Amino acid sequence: GIHALARLVHHGLEEEPLHPENIEQYKDYLHLIDTESARCSNIVSNLLSFSRQQKMERKPFQINEIIQKVVSLCGHKMELQHVHLDLELDDDLPKMQGDPGQIQQCMVNLFFNAMEAMPEGGTICVRTHWEDSKNLIRVEIEDTGVGIPKEMISQVFEPFFSTKNQDKGVGLGLSVVYGIIKEHHGSIFVKSEVGKGSNFIIRFFPIQEEMNQE
Repeated sequence: GIHALARLVHHGLEEEPLHPENIEQYKDYLHLIDTESARCSNIVSNLLSFSRQQKMERKPFQINEIIQKVVSLCGHKMELQHVHLDLELDDDLPKMQGDPGQIQQCMVNLFFNAMEAMPEGGTICVRTHWEDSKNLIRVEIEDTGVGIPKEMISQVFEPFFSTKNQDKGVGLGLSVVYGIIKEHHGSIFVKSEVGKGSNFIIRFFPIQEEMNQE
């Protein structure tokens, strides 16, 4: 995201003349570059803390706000790959408690995983929903990509397992997602069919339930 936004600003500044509306857009891009470079620093700190088994700091946040930020970061890449986005976000979700930077990392990993499954373009549908009967926040990220073979579904969250070519990744993305979600007392599973796409379904406790789990 930082790389793409920096390139957009650089190319825009080379164009003449520079229109006032572009200046406001570049201010937004620079703000995202600022916040996301800071998040990269936090991710490294979190990894170092994890290696020392330090307790994660928790605070209340709204999952829809995290998703909207990830959409802003991934929007340019989705446009380049001809990926259409459908957002179906429940406006009445309660807040959850945890590390918003780590949850954002999960969402970015899942977005990029979906885009890599659709090299010729497609659709990503992101849904959030409050499951009142279970007192859970439900998040779904569904793509129309190549899908995952049935015999591989049970392995997708294992470290270093990957359905991609060796030059496309080392298979850590989904294992990181799994670890962070478990650290937040949540759950994740995937439904997939070859040729029709995949649907990653995550459930989190709201803030009241999360506090009771501590």
